[in-house]
Amino acid sequence: MCAYRVVTASFRQRRKMLRQSLKELITAEDLVLSDHWATKRPESLSPKEFLALTRELYAGRLPGDDTEESRRTAQEQKPNVWRGSLKLQ
Repeated sequence: MCAYRVVTASFRQRRKMLRQSLKELITAEDLVLSDHWATKRPESLSPKEFLALTRELYAGRLPGDDTEESRRTAQEQKPNVWRGSLKLQ
């Protein structure tokens, strides 16, 4: 799903660098685009490069990422729900 969003946003505007075409996605999802990718144009990237870009943008947020940071982020996103036992009369 993340890769789809990155590819779609990349090609939304014609002849733009990734810095410009991904600006809305990066701002909305609080992502960081490195200088390595910022000056590239989407039409010059291979499918493997799009996957690498997606992994870098969503580092620690993708399903299957099992890093300490991703576990901490997932824990912070869980709602605090009290699951005490209720006694019914």
